[in-house]
Amino acid sequence: MTYSFPKYDFPCKLFDFENKSEIEFENYRTLEKYIQKQLLSNDILQVKDGLSNVLFWGYYRIGYKETRLKKFRDNITPFQLQAFKALLENNMINPINIKKIGMPQFSGFSFISKILMFLNPLQYVVLDKKIMRLRDLKNLDNPLSNIPYKTSDSGIRISPVSQKYYLTWCELCKFIATQMNDNMITVDIERGFFKLVEEGRIEFGIQIISSEMKKFHALT
Repeated sequence: MTYSFPKYDFPCKLFDFENKSEIEFENYRTLEKYIQKQLLSNDILQVKDGLSNVLFWGYYRIGYKETRLKKFRDNITPFQLQAFKALLENNMINPINIKKIGMPQFSGFSFISKILMFLNPLQYVVLDKKIMRLRDLKNLDNPLSNIPYKTSDSGIRISPVSQKYYLTWCELCKFIATQMNDNMITVDIERGFFKLVEEGRIEFGIQIISSEMKKFHALT
């Protein structure tokens, strides 16, 4: 079975820090590749721009994005950038290890998962407070239900438990993507769920997760 997810409409824009101007992309695939190239660069200044663009994109619709971006660019250290680069080179990239670096503006799941998503949108997705509305506390087979979180929390904390179930959530989105007939990839499924939440169709999203987890278990 395939699902009709709403069209994702988050701004397809990043920032060119050399020319100090916004860049608009034709589609999300080209935007993802642009940030990915920056994050994987051997030049730590390019890595800095890539991490900056993760913040620029994530905060695009929020009024204080310039403040958050400035705090990051003013306070990130060459040591932290090299530590991030070392995680990539040693294939040790995961939420806990990124958090340990202590990079400014990257402490909770929302933006650390955005780094992972841009590094590999075929494998990773974003985990934020909107997605957490798809928890179903009556169904612990829903991976989101097992992530420690209260709606009053300022963000989603990173821990061994939350990392474990975040990775299961990524695998589920990847599994759903393989069943779609329109070239959707893992991150597109998460973006579809994100739009369902924005449109208030939370119960429908929860039903999809429940149904797909049963199929996921049967095949894994």
